[in-house]
Amino acid sequence: MAPRKSRRAQTESEEEEDMDMDVDEGPSQNGNGGHAADENYRRANQLVRLALFQEHKRLPLRREDASKRVMTGGGSKNFKAVFDIAQTILGRSFGMELVPLLEVSAEKSAEDDAKKATGDLSKYKSWMLRSKLNAKLIEAAMELDDAIITEEQKERSDGEEADTTGGSIIKWDDLASAGSLYVILSLILVCGRTVGDAELRSYLKKLKLQDVHMPASSTTPTVPLDTYLQHMMRQGYIERVLIGDAKKGKGKKVGNNKRIRGDEDGAQQYEWKWGPRAQAEVGEKMIGTFIAKFMVDGNTEAESRMLDGVGKAAGGGLR
Repeated sequence: MAPRKSRRAQTESEEEEDMDMDVDEGPSQNGNGGHAADENYRRANQLVRLALFQEHKRLPLRREDASKRVMTGGGSKNFKAVFDIAQTILGRSFGMELVPLLEVSAEKSAEDDAKKATGDLSKYKSWMLRSKLNAKLIEAAMELDDAIITEEQKERSDGEEADTTGGSIIKWDDLASAGSLYVILSLILVCGRTVGDAELRSYLKKLKLQDVHMPASSTTPTVPLDTYLQHMMRQGYIERVLIGDAKKGKGKKVGNNKRIRGDEDGAQQYEWKWGPRAQAEVGEKMIGTFIAKFMVDGNTEAESRMLDGVGKAAGGGLR
């Protein structure tokens, strides 16, 4: 009997198979330039697979990785054409798009960030996948459906181990984890886009957010706050910065693999800020709306005033 694969080995094998899946063959062309067009489509499919693979792990798609794994054999000069085809495939087949991951700065205005993220998106060094589906469509997919609820109840009564969605088309199994992230991003935002480590921990302690519930797919149901913060750092949602000497005027970013501990008397001081994924995936306007709806839900005028207040607390217009 062949030895049974471990769970980790099986997962890695499945991921490799996912990387080899067919996405879009593309139109085969004949005549002049046909071979070059087919080659671009082949590379575009590879780029799509790589992007999906990276997004599944919440990791950025880096230009360096794309060059090594996709644009081999001297094809780097065609990267823009390959990137544009990949964007078309992602939009048509998955309702997603590649967006650049930009360095988040408290000094730069929303207009500056908007200008940077326009034009030729293939020129950036890293990207992430983001849904381009209409927000109203997503809201409709989140609504509970009696037919789905009935079918799921029937499957459970028949003894089937069904992967239920809770009665809606879209299954959200990470609400607790996402909610914790939104609270942390909210606190950073209203503290002027940066907040001291001790101050953030004090706020979270008052909210009794010391352990975080993880998605059902996670091997650990709950994790300590420090572990969760490190996890969010690794995925690029938040960054922990070592506050530099006042004479230097700049802080130093702390690596993701370093163990996180709170500030201690006489020790180095740290502060937290948004990471590039938080700005690209969520954005300040969405977090501002999250705060406003939580504070004054149901009153449109009051929500508008609250949103203005969040912008002032952040130190400028929401991005």
